[in-house]
Amino acid sequence: MKTLDVTFTLTDGSKVEIQSLEQIAEVRPLDDDDYRDAEVFEVNLIDGSTYEVDYVESDGNARTILWQAVEPD
Repeated sequence: MKTLDVTFTLTDGSKVEIQSLEQIAEVRPLDDDDYRDAEVFEVNLIDGSTYEVDYVESDGNARTILWQAVEPD
């Protein structure tokens, strides 16, 4: 399993680190139907954890992971 060390910034200002894409079960935009315009995403992990991620406050790598999870290549 490849380590990513991607840190998402949550809507409450805290942070959560994702170390592998395999941890992510689902990502969906919350505040806009078009994920490219959304600023808040719900991230569900395979362990059952759910987070509201602030797209704007998250770094570039985290934003890339969000978009790829919504619409993989």
